[in-house]
Amino acid sequence: MQLPTYRPSRQILSICALLAITLVCMLSLDLSHWEQGKATMREWTGMALGNSEAGGEVVVFALIMVGLESAVEGAMGIKTAIYHTSGPLSFHLIVDEPAHEHLLGLLSLITRPRFSIDVVFYPLSRDAMTKRLERTGWVDEDGEKRGSIRTTHPGGPGGMMKLFLHEILPSEIARAIFIDTDAMLIVDPYLVWSQFTTFSHDTLFSIPIHENAERPHVNADWQGASRVCSCVLLLDLGNMRAAPTMNSDLFDADMQARALERPANEGTWGDVFGRFGSEDGKTYRHVGLGDQGYFWALRQYVPDRVRALDLSYEVTTCLWDQYNIGMHGHANVTVADQVASQTRLEMTPNEGKLILPSILHFNCMGGWIWDSPEFHGHPDHAAAERWGDAVRYFWAYKWIWLNRGDGSATMTVVVKRDLRFWDERLAGKAVAEGYGDGWSSPEEDRVVVVEDMPEWYMTL
Repeated sequence: MQLPTYRPSRQILSICALLAITLVCMLSLDLSHWEQGKATMREWTGMALGNSEAGGEVVVFALIMVGLESAVEGAMGIKTAIYHTSGPLSFHLIVDEPAHEHLLGLLSLITRPRFSIDVVFYPLSRDAMTKRLERTGWVDEDGEKRGSIRTTHPGGPGGMMKLFLHEILPSEIARAIFIDTDAMLIVDPYLVWSQFTTFSHDTLFSIPIHENAERPHVNADWQGASRVCSCVLLLDLGNMRAAPTMNSDLFDADMQARALERPANEGTWGDVFGRFGSEDGKTYRHVGLGDQGYFWALRQYVPDRVRALDLSYEVTTCLWDQYNIGMHGHANVTVADQVASQTRLEMTPNEGKLILPSILHFNCMGGWIWDSPEFHGHPDHAAAERWGDAVRYFWAYKWIWLNRGDGSATMTVVVKRDLRFWDERLAGKAVAEGYGDGWSSPEEDRVVVVEDMPEWYMTL
């Protein structure tokens, strides 16, 4: 018996075709949205982790360590930055040979970082630093050189190099974080870096400001500079070059006319320091806080181009109660109670606001810091009571424990020899004796692999 053949009508076929087309369109739309969502998530994750391939930024530190003791102390800032970071880091280290050797030994212990780390050493002699300081100032109408900056601070020319980080680092480095050697991070450095979003188009730098920290009994030597602290700086290096903030004998006439360092009664240096003068009338005297005095002068002269840094990023022991915050109990304190109990914040941008400790700065303590008796032998000391647990933990934390990566991140260490300051690079020639053949721009670096060193170590 032959079964009847079922033949659907054209109307039914049309309906089925229409339904199929609709279903395909819906699936395509959903897949498109899903792929778009995945792309958005990848972009967001990459930015959160500082992945440059996903459009994020690499956090840049510019640090100064001159002398072995300075390097031993300053290594704490590097270690805590690497420990806390959620993305790649770049360290630019101005050093002498003892500091370079010590830091290189520590960094050689890191072979599998969680995120990529680039380190550039800039060995700089005391003579080179001194000669750059001598190139500041100006020539008066009688052809006399006046105003070369100097200091009576024990930090000497090394400490003054904070004023020239925009000249030492390559021109393509636009921004950087600076911290003193006696400072350490207890948060992700990307939180510190996020403060750059508060900058305007012409901001030079951000600095902690303590308007309530004036000390009249030393005013003759400090001239009010205790009201800022150049211990933590967020530097817009591009704007500092464009200004420029520091003058040089090697600049052309146009750039010298733009420089923020000017003669008396014509700009920052004369107005803030010139009235104190010196016996020879050619240099400033009593700049007792070194570079900090000159940063204070800039704050006075161009306040609209200097931002007050959130004091969460400089919890200082110069104020012995440290805003009355710390890791000394009361973990369940409320925001209202903490704000009410905070101290020493009058006349600061943080008055009435919660301090979220991020960078601890152990200044005004004198002598050695991280394994000092204050932290290890006297637990009742104010700083030890508040932060001793954190200091002891990170001081003892081993560098090899920073090898938490899967092998995909890189560790690169480079040394730039025969360094010339930006003013010399602009002039196109080395003027300081003993600088060698040097290099006139970052693009002309020469690379030589050093023997008997890890494969990631290079010298330029």
